[in-house]
Amino acid sequence: MRLLLTGLCFLLIALSVQGQSAQLANQYFSNKEYDKAASMYEALLNQNDRSTHYFDRLMDCYIHLDQLDLAESAIRDRMKKYARETHLHLTLGKIYEERGEMNKAEREFQQALKNLPADRGSVIRQAVHFTNMGNFEMALKTYEKGIDLLDDETIFAYNLADLYRRTGNREKMVYFYLINLRESPNRLNNLQTIFQRFFSEEDYEELEAQLYGKIQEHPDMESFPELLAWLFINREDFSSALQQYRALDRRLNENGERVFRLGQTAENEGDLNTAIAAYNYITENKGIDSPYYISSKQNALNAMRKRIHQNPNATRELLVELEKEYLSFLDEFGRNTRTAPLISELGRFYALHLNEIDKAISVLDELLKMPGLNKYIAAQAKLDLGDYYLIKGERWEATLLYSQVDKDFPEEILGEDARFRNARLSYFMGDFTWAQSQFDILKAATTRLIANDAIDLSVFITEHIGLDTTAQPLERFANAELLIFQNRHAEAFEILDNLLKEYPEHTLESYVFYTKGQAYREFEEFEKAHKYYEKVVKKHPDGIRADHALYRLGVMWEEELGDPQKASEYYEVIFLDYPDSRFSANARDRYRSIRDNTLP
Repeated sequence: MRLLLTGLCFLLIALSVQGQSAQLANQYFSNKEYDKAASMYEALLNQNDRSTHYFDRLMDCYIHLDQLDLAESAIRDRMKKYARETHLHLTLGKIYEERGEMNKAEREFQQALKNLPADRGSVIRQAVHFTNMGNFEMALKTYEKGIDLLDDETIFAYNLADLYRRTGNREKMVYFYLINLRESPNRLNNLQTIFQRFFSEEDYEELEAQLYGKIQEHPDMESFPELLAWLFINREDFSSALQQYRALDRRLNENGERVFRLGQTAENEGDLNTAIAAYNYITENKGIDSPYYISSKQNALNAMRKRIHQNPNATRELLVELEKEYLSFLDEFGRNTRTAPLISELGRFYALHLNEIDKAISVLDELLKMPGLNKYIAAQAKLDLGDYYLIKGERWEATLLYSQVDKDFPEEILGEDARFRNARLSYFMGDFTWAQSQFDILKAATTRLIANDAIDLSVFITEHIGLDTTAQPLERFANAELLIFQNRHAEAFEILDNLLKEYPEHTLESYVFYTKGQAYREFEEFEKAHKYYEKVVKKHPDGIRADHALYRLGVMWEEELGDPQKASEYYEVIFLDYPDSRFSANARDRYRSIRDNTLP
């Protein structure tokens, strides 16, 4: 018994020493100290000559040390001893490659392929060796032979797809990726990541073509239409994606969730027709018990409102028809906390589209009396209501509502928005000192839009207050801006035109031009808008509004006038001549996007 324990102790000690030696050898190899590593691997092989790992590492050391003859001799000796280690032919071929003896190398590679056993591990090991050598052709042949030997085209599908991607065989790459997806549907997200990273437009076209066939062959598989819809969404072809999602929803008897999410995505990306179609699908097919029914009704109405707003030819009849849709919805579902977001939207619809401010105020007043109303919906309603009271000229009602939101949300974005509106109101009324103090605080606002607007107004006041014996020009300009806010444009323009006559070459001139350009663009009188933006740039190229005008010109030509090439000219001027502008990065991105989309 004592002898047995002693022997066991010696064995454990020997194994421990061997493990430490292997760790040290691997460390030398990682550090590229190949002479020391070779010595260690030789010693380890003397203790365990069957180890393919130690032997392969030793051969790598010999190759790095340019001891090719020694490596060849060792391989031939091992071939005699372990004839079934077919990858030895691969290693020998690698040595011939190092010598430049390509014919001999090819002969050994073919021998390795010929002797490949019908064993999954051996196939993968040999293919990985070829891949690591950069010999993708032999790696492919190894996997292809593995498929024949094991009579299973799915077993190496992912590996083959990856190699076909590297070698540029688009058709086979897509084929084997889809075989892999068929066998492992849970790999969908992983494959989507690969496609996003590596696929070209031609690859996506091949993927689309093969997916149609796979959907026909496997009508019960969810992954193929899901992937096809994802492809369409990536291309922003939301209408085609909707076709796939509707089919999936019907086939799987789902509750409409994926269709609803697609509708939201399409709406956010500006495809309002598809968004409305998605929402209508749910309301027409899922019934009132669906968790997405009411939200779909609401979202469809809001998308319809946006669509009318974007249509310069929208008639009042269309607007009245949409009003009926809103009211019909509220008659069906009542005016309660569930429909509160839509009631808020109805108020906005009356104010912004029908210009019926009194109706808007009435709707929001009713909303704010609702018991249990969500505090965020209430706060937004108060901000909107404050604006509508300001449009009517009821300054104190407006500031009271803004102040309530400021008090209720002191550390949140809604509170910052309320403080900005209150400061802007003071600016409109000529209280420039207090307004500027608030704008200075809001320079650090959480939202970039509020912060940028606060900076603009603070700098504007600093630039003009005290430049004259009186603040009359600035007061009159601020009053004109208030009139524009109140949709009293004719009165505003009269003040602005008189300013230019009474104070020729005043520093306010560029702001007058810019303000009129903004107003005409809002009216969709683009020729006049262009004229005034151009005046800003030509007469005041070093002024604060020059980069603003250039950016508005670019966006107008790109989005409203449909001439991206002309738009790119304005964007280019911004990032070249105004590199410190807050529009510079965005202008560069838009310029690159236009250039990429117009290159042959």
